[in-house]
Amino acid sequence: MKVMWCWRCKMDIPMLEPDEVERVFAAQNRGLATLDPELFRKIHDEFGGDPDGLQRRLEFEREYGGKLREYARITGYHETNPMTLYHHQVDLYGPPCKRCAKPLRTPEAKLCGNCMRPIRAAPR
Repeated sequence: MKVMWCWRCKMDIPMLEPDEVERVFAAQNRGLATLDPELFRKIHDEFGGDPDGLQRRLEFEREYGGKLREYARITGYHETNPMTLYHHQVDLYGPPCKRCAKPLRTPEAKLCGNCMRPIRAAPR
């Protein structure tokens, strides 16, 4: 795990290393199997009078709960939007800019997205 600037979230955020990405995404669709009984009771009490709301919440929990809990276990950051995990990965970003220290938007970037400094290609 490495804390880096996220261009979409506009803030420093814990980014996953490749081995951590595998562990987090392996937990997809395993949410109910890894759900703590206390959290299940809390969800049930919260949506007890709304069967449709409870069903939607349990479906969300089944599909994404395991993934979000694994991300929180690794990073200490409790993310609520599972789609952000697709771009919170170290390998998707380039090295830090030598002028402003923000990570380049991609590993192949030719220009820093923050300070617009041109990036020289590495000599071959």
